[in-house]
Order: sequence, then C-alpha cells, then structure tokens
Amino acid sequence: MKAISTYRPRGTARSGEYFRFSYRDGSRMRHIHIRGGNTDSPIAQARVEKVRSLLAAGISAVEVVGMLRR
Repeated sequence: MKAISTYRPRGTARSGEYFRFSYRDGSRMRHIHIRGGNTDSPIAQARVEKVRSLLAAGISAVEVVGMLRR
C-alpha cells in the first residue's frame, strides 16, 4: 500500500483534498494528516517530499509519525 495518499474529508472541511500518511499498527491500518494545507499548497507538498525522503532513507513509520505529530 502507498504510504502517502490524498483524501477528501467529510463535513464542513470540504474545500479540497489533503495528504495523509498511512501506516500499520499491529493489524490495524492507521492514518495521520500531513499538515500544511490542501494538496495545492507548497507547504504541504514540501512536507510530503520530506516524508518520502525519510521513508527512502529507511526511517521507521513510528518515527515518521512522531515527527508528524510535533
């Protein structure tokens, strides 16, 4: 499964698509929002590239989640 995907939230925040990081926690699949705005935002795109480079460098998903929560 792809680690970074886009999603469209329900409810009042329907202004576009956003990035999220998906990871496996035991047998459950969990998702965490990548901050920075919608997919058109340069800030969000830069953060996605940073997460991709961390994953390519071999950083574990748990460490990436910790960095995204800060």
